[in-house]
Amino acid sequence: MFLVNIIWPLKYASDYRPFFTIHNSEFHEITFNSSLKPSSPKMIIGVTNPFFAKLLHQWPHMIRIDDVQPKCKPKKPERFLVDQDDENLSVNEFDDDTELSSSPQTTIRKTFLTSSKPFKPTYTLNNKTSHLIFDMKPGLYTKYKPYLQRDKIILKKLESSNCRQRPDTVQNALLRRFFLELTQSFIIPLERYFTSLLPLRKYYQANREPPIIKEFDKDEFLKTLDQYGPQLTSGLKGDWKDLYKHFLSTPNFSLWLSNRRQEGNAKIYFLYLEIIANCHLENDLNLSRLTEIELIDLVIKFQHLIQRLESKTDELLITIDQVFKDDYLKKLQLRMKILIEENLSDDMKLLFNKSVKIPSS
Repeated sequence: MFLVNIIWPLKYASDYRPFFTIHNSEFHEITFNSSLKPSSPKMIIGVTNPFFAKLLHQWPHMIRIDDVQPKCKPKKPERFLVDQDDENLSVNEFDDDTELSSSPQTTIRKTFLTSSKPFKPTYTLNNKTSHLIFDMKPGLYTKYKPYLQRDKIILKKLESSNCRQRPDTVQNALLRRFFLELTQSFIIPLERYFTSLLPLRKYYQANREPPIIKEFDKDEFLKTLDQYGPQLTSGLKGDWKDLYKHFLSTPNFSLWLSNRRQEGNAKIYFLYLEIIANCHLENDLNLSRLTEIELIDLVIKFQHLIQRLESKTDELLITIDQVFKDDYLKKLQLRMKILIEENLSDDMKLLFNKSVKIPSS
């Protein structure tokens, strides 16, 4: 769950199985079938059986977690299988120089670059063949090139001399805070651009339909990063623009945009209801210039708005406070009553009075 929530307040949009075993009903589909596909499925699974490392060796990321144990008595990590088919398999760990060997013929050395370039640790194999590693150190093993450099400050805090006396809860809190601040810096440019897509107040008019949100233009958004990018709030260096390009093609972005559009549409509809509920019928709707057909359409429109306010399941109105909903409902009912009784013909009055509940003044 921590891995999924590490990008909070962003939400993970793909599938994840924190306790996946060989007895799972979808074991065959996820393991054997995915190995036949050109790309691995977009999902996260949590396993303890090293057999999965052989089955899923083509997956681009693997996190090896050690057993929970006392800090004063380090224990050899549990065995885990990984098929390394990339000569430059990146590893994100904290040690500076560690050698792992699974056979006399194959030696894997992990090297950390100390230059100012983005962090890119590498493996060096003394042969070109893929090899299964049985004794892997805990860490992140990935075939992807990182977009951002390491944050040396957080690493120093986690590896400081007093970290052995520091409770795990404090270490976890440091990591959570780090990733939260990093994700917030990442989201701010997205939120700023999305806000610019929302309609201005002047476009809310009682005699028109609610305004709509503009489309999210990915190229236009990327152009804003030079001036309003995460460099304003984060000191972390790296290729932020490429990171955003990758993010814009992921299900996580689609979910974020869908949620923001839903929230934006709810806000638009709330403001639209406010405008209509408080409108002046003659000045804002020009009743004297409307034909009876247009007046009937207006009554039907008010009737539809009233029905939505009375509904308990309308997605656009769920987030509106009930006090506001009750206030708008009374005002709309009053205005519809005036429309019917003072502007429609007797036949239309009779028709609408039978089909619509209009409270007495």
